[in-house]
Amino acid sequence: MKEQILSVGIDIGTSTTQLI
Repeated sequence: MKEQILSVGIDIGTSTTQLI
């Protein structure tokens, strides 16, 4: 569970950086 949450957080951070 924790690993999945961390991976999702990284994906969101990456997508957010691309949007900026």
